[in-house]
Amino acid sequence: MTHDRPPELKMWVAIRADLAMPPGKLAVQAGHAFVQVALNAMATHPARLLAYMEASQAKIAVSVRGLGPLRRVARECADQGIPHALITDAGRTVFGEPTETVCAFGPAYRDELGLFLKRLRLYGEVSS
Repeated sequence: MTHDRPPELKMWVAIRADLAMPPGKLAVQAGHAFVQVALNAMATHPARLLAYMEASQAKIAVSVRGLGPLRRVARECADQGIPHALITDAGRTVFGEPTETVCAFGPAYRDELGLFLKRLRLYGEVSS
């Protein structure tokens, strides 16, 4: 039996796996990212953001191995016209200097994402 579901707008947050962020720091960084990406989408894709807000507001946490792949997430989103927000921690508590930690993107349909973005693994999954 198959359950065909209609496409769903989602937001993702890519988290650097190479940074040992305490859970509270990680939650705050993701919070910053989701707020900023929503503000960015409000400016560039208001109808899409409204549709997302009126639906399930699905959010997915994925991981990247380090700074290079995190920047690639932002670059690919920019190239594909997907709202995104790359967050730089100020470096006042956990990190000794400003540090790029996470990048949120969306709202988007999964089939709109390029191959690199589609292949990001869920945060916490063991990568092969």
